[in-house]
Amino acid sequence: QVVAAVLPADKLIPPETSVVQESPLKRIFKRAFERSKGLIIVDGYEDVLVTMGRCCNPVPGDSIVGFITRGRGITVHITDCSKVLASDAERRVPVTWNIKGKDAITTKVRVVCVDKPGLLAEISKTISMQGVNISQATCRSIGDEKSMNTFDVGINNLKHLQGLIKSIEKVKGVISVERIRA
Repeated sequence: QVVAAVLPADKLIPPETSVVQESPLKRIFKRAFERSKGLIIVDGYEDVLVTMGRCCNPVPGDSIVGFITRGRGITVHITDCSKVLASDAERRVPVTWNIKGKDAITTKVRVVCVDKPGLLAEISKTISMQGVNISQATCRSIGDEKSMNTFDVGINNLKHLQGLIKSIEKVKGVISVERIRA
C-alpha cells in the first residue's frame, strides 16, 4: 500500500497487461474498413463498410456496383461480374469510386514468359519502375521453356494498371500479360 500511495496505478501495471486484446474478427473488420475508407462512395456516404469482390478484383476506374451482404456491409463488384449478375437485383446498390482516394488497391497480373535466367528480375524491375509494389509473387515453370508468373500488385487506378501491363509487355521474352479478375 505504501508503493501505491507513491506511484500512480499506471506505473504499477505494465502497459502490455493493461491493454485489452482485440478479437481476431474485430481486426479483420477494422482492416477491411481501413482499406476501403474513402475509396468507395455508397449513396453519398464515404464511411460505409465496404469490401472488394475477390471474384472480379475491381480497381478504381472499373465500372462498379455494390451488393448488400449479410453482416459484411457492401461488397463491390465490376458491373459485368458473373457473380453479381446472378445475384438478387434488389440487393444491388449504386456505388462510385472516390477519385480523391489515392490508396493503392491490390490486383493480380499474370505474366507468361520465356523461362530463362534473369527474366523474372527484369519483370520485377519494370514493375518497380512504374511505382508499383509487389506484395506477392508466384512463379513456376509450365514446360515448353515457358514460365507463368502471378503478381499481386498495388495500383492506384485502371489507367495505372493499363500502363503497368504495357510496360511489362515491352520486356523482351514476355509472351503475354493479363489482369486476373477471378
